[in-house]
Amino acid sequence: MIRPTLVIVSGPPASGKTTLARPLARALGLPLFEKDTIKERLANCLGEGQREYSRSLGLAATLMLVDIAGELLAAGQSVMLESYFQHGKAERQLGPLMSRANSVLIHCTASREALVERYALRMSSPERHAIHEAGQSADNLRAREVREADEPLELAVPRLIVSTSVSFPDAVDIAAVVRRLLEDKLPRQAVTEHWP
Repeated sequence: MIRPTLVIVSGPPASGKTTLARPLARALGLPLFEKDTIKERLANCLGEGQREYSRSLGLAATLMLVDIAGELLAAGQSVMLESYFQHGKAERQLGPLMSRANSVLIHCTASREALVERYALRMSSPERHAIHEAGQSADNLRAREVREADEPLELAVPRLIVSTSVSFPDAVDIAAVVRRLLEDKLPRQAVTEHWP
């Protein structure tokens, strides 16, 4: 049986994960599962609440995301996951998936100024689901220092660090890099590339 592919798109809030993941999934021909979409569905069914409730729904959505990926990979189906997987926490959840697939981690990043500006715009959007902003504000993000949780996950897979501070990359170009990383014969944990 040919090993399936697992592409993980992660990074801090407002770093461009969803903006990149959706066209990239199409370019790679992979089904995409997003934590925020699952969290929104849960909130629609169970109701909205304050910050701790939102965090609980976020954790439930993340666990569901990992479980769905595990089932798909066990069936030989390739998949892409998109979420703010926190460095130092998510590795334990995602690690077991690595043994089932040829994997690549894409870590989106941007300057602190760009993140705060995008986050404030996103919060004011009428299209943004209220569950994401429970107890949150742009000031919360502005006050955050660059933390270890915003660093790329420590997984023994090739990593592509994508900076979106100035512009967003073309998904077709990123897909070409992902394919090359998946085919690379170098020690997999040793490969880290940057875009641009």
